[in-house]
Amino acid sequence: MCMAFKKRCSCSKSHASIHNDGSLLPEEVIVSVYCDKCSASVHFDPESMVKDNGWIIEYDMEIANGLAGKMGFVTGEVTPEIIFDNNYSSWNGYSPNDQEDKAKEKSQLLSLASGDRKRYIEEFKIWTEKRLKRLSESGWRKARKAMEMALS
Repeated sequence: MCMAFKKRCSCSKSHASIHNDGSLLPEEVIVSVYCDKCSASVHFDPESMVKDNGWIIEYDMEIANGLAGKMGFVTGEVTPEIIFDNNYSSWNGYSPNDQEDKAKEKSQLLSLASGDRKRYIEEFKIWTEKRLKRLSESGWRKARKAMEMALS
């Protein structure tokens, strides 16, 4: 079971969809989210924060380390990068608003589904590959990792 929730950024002008894989960490593990606009005024602390394409997630490392055993780590081994890159608590998708953006983009392809199924599947595959490449090239950390895995 996984937990998904939305978290407003510090300036309240945006939000991020967060996914806690396996529900191992509670929602409270995220202290703050800083969008690409409000993150410019934040002092980055690598001990509790992770950067992704101008956005920052600040984690409560006390909570994370308290639950390190559930994640398969010894207390003190958990870092913000481990939390984010292993999807213990990160974007629900490749970017903060990926689920919403993806739904909008997919709706344009759905018209093909009722007609030419084969073309729809081909177009969907092309769209998926192009989308991942676009997100990776624009700097989203999880998309870059997925691209690297796809190419290896």
